[in-house]
Amino acid sequence: MEKLKTRLDAFSDAIIAIIITIMVLDIPPVLHDTVNNYLQLGKHVGIYLISFIFIANIWYQHSTAFGEIDTMTYRILILDMFFLAPLALMPLLTNMMAVNTTRVTVVMYGALQLLVTFLFRVLTRAIVHLEYEDEQAMRRAYAKIYGNANLLLDALAVVALVVGVFKPALALIFLPAVSRVDVLDQRQRPPANVRRGGVTGGPAGRICRFGHRGPQSLPRGANHDFSGHAPGGQAGHPLA
Repeated sequence: MEKLKTRLDAFSDAIIAIIITIMVLDIPPVLHDTVNNYLQLGKHVGIYLISFIFIANIWYQHSTAFGEIDTMTYRILILDMFFLAPLALMPLLTNMMAVNTTRVTVVMYGALQLLVTFLFRVLTRAIVHLEYEDEQAMRRAYAKIYGNANLLLDALAVVALVVGVFKPALALIFLPAVSRVDVLDQRQRPPANVRRGGVTGGPAGRICRFGHRGPQSLPRGANHDFSGHAPGGQAGHPLA
């Protein structure tokens, strides 16, 4: 499954890159120099940037989530496909909202963002629960993937959807706040070194799932001395 995970990473990155490219190609050029035409161009570019930031954030979260695992399951594969399918509709809804900014198009766009966010959360949960058993490690992994303000931003997404029902143009103000890039969140913390069914750790030793520190892997035939002394009676650095 390690090779399949690598292929899925590349496939997902390609899909997201194509989505962004299609959105750029949907921006109509200005053929006649009039103020109104350039204002319409500015509107299209602005709405494109909203979608671009949203998709860039999704790509960052997706890359961070899959960076937590070295292998995968078929369940994660299926969930990733269900996540990518509505994400591929972003160019269509972006172009519809730019050309015809009405209650229907704005609500459809906001609903698509919420659907993509929900499906990604289901995918992320499957990834985190595959890799971690410790509850604290799971919370740190979620913080690394989503950032520290994800609940507030999800609430803003719901507000934008409700506002879009009554004031479509006003809802466009909330969408840039919802479409953020979590890579700029400097308060994120890496997940704990407690992984399911294995050990991780730094050069001083590895930490097993029960919290005990053990020695690094030694070559075959080497003297596995846990006392903190090197083989042959020579003093060595302690492992802890």
